[in-house]
Amino acid sequence: NQIYGYYESGKTMFGVALSMAMCSGRDFLGWTIPNPVPTLYVESELPGDQFRSRRNAIKTDYFEKGIPFRAEHHFTLTQDDLTIQDRRTYRSKAILFFR
Repeated sequence: NQIYGYYESGKTMFGVALSMAMCSGRDFLGWTIPNPVPTLYVESELPGDQFRSRRNAIKTDYFEKGIPFRAEHHFTLTQDDLTIQDRRTYRSKAILFFR
């Protein structure tokens, strides 16, 4: 699923919080999540350090409240992971490999 909205409207915080709740089997904003499920969050706008800052804010809240977080079920790809520099043309290209 894709989340869209205005610039700085909280899309990343919402999406990461939802994916962290899903992978931990925690209900989220009225949605019942009966079992943990593996999640993949793809962040294509923010650089990796900005994304990690937002994700870490949510993780800190989990730990401070004693909420278990199933990190082994939470996978992320950021703009840094998806972009390489093409040295021949100096254009950025997004790549993603699945087996």
